[in-house]
Amino acid sequence: MDCCKQPVERFKGSGVRDQGSGPAPRPLAGMRWVFIVWIATTAFFHLASCGVKAPPQPRELVVPAPVKDVAVGIVPNGLEITFTLPAKSLDGSPLEVVGGYRILREGPEGRDVREDVRFSVSEMREMTGKRVAFLDEPPEQAGKYRYCVIPVDVYGSHPSKRQTGEFCWEGFLSD
Repeated sequence: MDCCKQPVERFKGSGVRDQGSGPAPRPLAGMRWVFIVWIATTAFFHLASCGVKAPPQPRELVVPAPVKDVAVGIVPNGLEITFTLPAKSLDGSPLEVVGGYRILREGPEGRDVREDVRFSVSEMREMTGKRVAFLDEPPEQAGKYRYCVIPVDVYGSHPSKRQTGEFCWEGFLSD
């Protein structure tokens, strides 16, 4: 045997083949793989996008509806403002969460006081539609006060309509 000659391998049914030479490359093998990946990707995105499609709603329609039952009363520690947070949004659909509320107090001199109350994430769902009592400090000056309660959503959006409760403060009565 000559040392310069390559050894010969035998394969079943293929005859004699020299070592190192492989089968002829198939030009469509790469294209078939690309096609399979394209089909799988397209199918994935079609399945991932399943669901009910609806046009986006303006933010004004998904904010909480205005509070309708504001009441102001005297309690030993000051004034209690009671109201019910809305259970529906402005468009009438059920409100899933409420982010909090804002209370505005307008005094006899036109001076406004603003109090923002935000709910924690765990409170947002359970406070929707609930009755709330807010304790305010007694006013320093006698006169007519107007309280306005505004519910806000998670992002701070609120309805443009507002419900107010008016209260005349004479001061605490002495014994």
